Parts: sequence; C-alpha cells; structure tokens
Amino acid sequence: MEVNLGIMENVWLKDTPFVAGNEMTAADIFGACEIEQTRLFGYKASVNRPRLEAWLKKVREASNPAYDEAHSFVTKLSKL
Repeated sequence: MEVNLGIMENVWLKDTPFVAGNEMTAADIFGACEIEQTRLFGYKASVNRPRLEAWLKKVREASNPAYDEAHSFVTKLSKL
C-alpha cells in the first residue's frame, strides 16, 4: 500500500491535478473509491501525501453529493 500510494503521490499526481491529466476521469473516481475503503481499517492514506490529499478533496468536491452518498457506509463504520 505504501509503495502504491507513493507512486500516486510522486508520479501520477506530480504534475497534474488528476491521475490522467487536468480533467477528472473515471480513473480518479475508481481510485478514490479504493483509497476511501482503507478508512474502514483506520488507515489514513493521505498522511504525509499532500498531493494525494488535495486530489481526494477535488474528486469528492467534483462528484458530490454522489461521492458522499456512495461512501456513507465507509464513513459511518470508520467512526466506530
């Protein structure tokens, strides 16, 4: 996980706001969904990864309210 998140931070998000360029694509939504699920186990993927943190925020903002609805179960369980 650490290696792959490092690649996201330092390769895919190094020069562009989204993984495939300047516009959000399905790749961003799918990737964000996978990363969101790690919250179920208390894992904080964006710690020490400012580009990843900014990217997750942009994907969420661009796809809300559907994003929050899709992750409501993860959000609820991660607070237990």
